[in-house]
Amino acid sequence: MAVSVKTEPAFSRGKPEKLFSGTYVTSASGDVPSWDISPDGKRFIMLKQAAADEKSSAETPHKIIMVTNWFEELKERVPLE
Repeated sequence: MAVSVKTEPAFSRGKPEKLFSGTYVTSASGDVPSWDISPDGKRFIMLKQAAADEKSSAETPHKIIMVTNWFEELKERVPLE
């Protein structure tokens, strides 16, 4: 959930809004977060459950695909002319 806040001239809050829906992985112990926020506070990274139709077993390794600087790669692949 997210809510906008104002501190001047007095404290006030906006209407809470749901940010995400779906099933995301949570830490069983609660001491290790399964998500993080970018340093600029504008992006999140979260672990999401695999779709039911995807193979998943103890023998199948989990994989994470992380793309950094994806906008730069996009500009290289699809130049704007």
